[in-house]
Amino acid sequence: MTGQDYEERVRGDVIYAALERLSIFGNALKDIVVKVLAAHGIVSDSNHAYSLNQIESSLSDLFGQPTSHIITEKIAKEIASKARDISTSQENVSFH
Repeated sequence: MTGQDYEERVRGDVIYAALERLSIFGNALKDIVVKVLAAHGIVSDSNHAYSLNQIESSLSDLFGQPTSHIITEKIAKEIASKARDISTSQENVSFH
């Protein structure tokens, strides 16, 4: 991920969905991340979008910069992976 990727805005519901799919987080850590994001005003709906820099900054208060960067990077990779899956499945759709 580049710095520019971290500036792109991602819908709140997409961010929260990525957190749900990440198996590296135990439920306890995932719940803490969700609470921290909510406390920073990052909501899980499709009407709001946030940069990954905002996510990382919100998490760094509790986890520190290195750990928040790792968590944010995992979220970003999960979002990118899901986007690739959707793109691939759309390419494989055939019309009869």
